[in-house]
Amino acid sequence: MGLRERHDHGQCDKIKIDKQFIRNISNRTGHAAVISSILAIGRDLDIATTAEGVETREQFEILRASGIAMVQGDYFGKPVPASELVFGDAGAKRKISGVR
Repeated sequence: MGLRERHDHGQCDKIKIDKQFIRNISNRTGHAAVISSILAIGRDLDIATTAEGVETREQFEILRASGIAMVQGDYFGKPVPASELVFGDAGAKRKISGVR
């Protein structure tokens, strides 16, 4: 079964781009091409796409220019125990570091 069929049958609701592609995005054109292709697939199939492992502002800016809507990684904040997060009406109350 292909990606479109999995999506149509509710088996695929998100795509995550592995940090191995993100790590060298600024100096490996092959990685940028793979990311661009993955984003195109996500847009065409209306599947949410997330880039994992964003560690620098440069990586974030390249991804943002590529049109990605969701990113995660140490640039935005280090992993923390769930006990340190406080949830309420406005979502997580813990300040996300790194984003300027």
